[in-house]
Amino acid sequence: MKKLFFLMLTVLINLSCENIDSKEEKMLYNYLIEQDYLSKINSSKKQIKKKEVSGNLVSEDDDFLKYTYVSNTNITINSTYLFDEKGCFEVGLDIDYENVGEASSIANQFKQYIDEQKSFVDFKEDNFLLRWINQDKSRTVEVDIANASSGKIAITIFANE
Repeated sequence: MKKLFFLMLTVLINLSCENIDSKEEKMLYNYLIEQDYLSKINSSKKQIKKKEVSGNLVSEDDDFLKYTYVSNTNITINSTYLFDEKGCFEVGLDIDYENVGEASSIANQFKQYIDEQKSFVDFKEDNFLLRWINQDKSRTVEVDIANASSGKIAITIFANE
């Protein structure tokens, strides 16, 4: 069953990437999906540190982790994790592009990916904020595209409890 899931995920990623124009966009989109940020909510700090690249850790506190990834194509991703006694309650991704046209494209592809997740059923678009809530209302995903024309998007995934 697990193999079937990963096979389907790989097919989904490949099909989704057909609509992405540049190699850089495909790489970033694949990275966002492979990291499976949706499942990191309620994970322990130790579990998250195992999945991240330790050399990219730029800041750490008892209830906070921040990683920075810079691609050779001038894309920067800042990943932040906030923790409480239950584990990770918020994941933040700030993505900056030198090529500003790519930001809107990736935001649209990420929207398509979340729309295809069966567990996220409640979607709202409010000005430049896209918001999904999952079926049991335990998680919310927000994509802030207000600064996409400047090459910046912000993705926030958080627990609602």
